[in-house]
Amino acid sequence: MNRKKWLIVLCVPALLLISLLTAGVLLAKEDTEKDEGLTNQYDVSVNKTIAYVTYQLGTPVLNVYNEENNERQTIVKLENDKRILDPSFSADGKLLAFVVQNKDMENDPFSSVRVIDLETKKTRELFSNKDLVTEVEFGKNDTSLFFLGAGTFTNYSPITGKRPHDFDIFQYSFTTEAIEKLTDMKKYSMTSLVVSGDGSMLYLQSDDDSQAKTAEEIFDTKQRIFSISLEDPGHYVVSEPDKNLDIFDFAFTPDGKHLIYQAIANLESGGTFQYELYSYDFETKEGKQLTNMESYASHPVVAAEGQTVYFMVDSKFGKDNNGEWHLYKLDLEEKNPVEVFLPS
Repeated sequence: MNRKKWLIVLCVPALLLISLLTAGVLLAKEDTEKDEGLTNQYDVSVNKTIAYVTYQLGTPVLNVYNEENNERQTIVKLENDKRILDPSFSADGKLLAFVVQNKDMENDPFSSVRVIDLETKKTRELFSNKDLVTEVEFGKNDTSLFFLGAGTFTNYSPITGKRPHDFDIFQYSFTTEAIEKLTDMKKYSMTSLVVSGDGSMLYLQSDDDSQAKTAEEIFDTKQRIFSISLEDPGHYVVSEPDKNLDIFDFAFTPDGKHLIYQAIANLESGGTFQYELYSYDFETKEGKQLTNMESYASHPVVAAEGQTVYFMVDSKFGKDNNGEWHLYKLDLEEKNPVEVFLPS
């Protein structure tokens, strides 16, 4: 074989390898750029400033928006291989905590908890680790930060992908910078972390599987609200307005007299589930439906004045895997949802 043919034999495989590597890089780049538009990650401060997360060609952006003066500011912008989750205001509205995760948690698990001073616009990282932090919430007087952390990131079921599991509640001290594990629940899932108005109680949503022994019982477990006293975090109480009702997301009014929660509105219809918001009065033991969006109403946040409820709606729920989120607010007396148009 002459020299020219040898060069062809050597070059063709090399070119194929380069093409495959280039295609892989492009596909990976496309995956990181798929996220676009408004997400369901937001919070509302004591002065009704709204913090919310958007994506621009896969790049996560944390914004703050003031409805009264119609002003928006971009305060954090990260690389497109990251996600920003659960922005949470301090009680006085001067600080904003949030979680940063890698998008590819399956192959590169990483999470970081950061706080930004909204007056100076300076951001600092409180801590980072390989464990998955999913939610954060300021404690009373903003001296500590509670967070949900998962002990594992795996697939407990062969029909699902890897997910965070073995959840517990942790507390970060701004004074000592120490982290304390408060519970030893190792829950399969845990969401909707809430701190009570007086700072003495923590609330969360999880599976009520304490009495489940068989596969059927585990399958039939209900989604409940768990309350945990900070004086004795080793014990918890399961509470709910209806023992036969699944509660998926919730918030309390500032006076603690009403529960705003998400539940399935058409459980017996046989069609696509519709998730609506409801309120429950702890004094009268009565509940009522607040929304009729016929879609997926979620993430209720009650304003400091106790009368306005903000919530997110996925208008493409059941139609498209890529959600299309819209922010709404309603008055608890009028119950007439009004969309809040957030600048992108």
